[in-house]
Amino acid sequence: MAKAAILITTIPAKVDEVASKIKKLKGVKELLITTGRVDIVVLTEGGIKDLSSLAREIFKIEGVETTETLVEVE
Repeated sequence: MAKAAILITTIPAKVDEVASKIKKLKGVKELLITTGRVDIVVLTEGGIKDLSSLAREIFKIEGVETTETLVEVE
């Protein structure tokens, strides 16, 4: 099982709406609304297929502009 952080940028006016939808997705362990380069950080863990599936589901949400998945290696 791997731990990962999914970094998400959104349309600025949609941050809260996007965060609300992401919180409902299976596999989301923690969600942080942040300042800086990204708007939302999602912490998750699971198999590689689970992580990939969650990242794809997040990217499909209206208002999401980009995602980047960082997988723990150690």
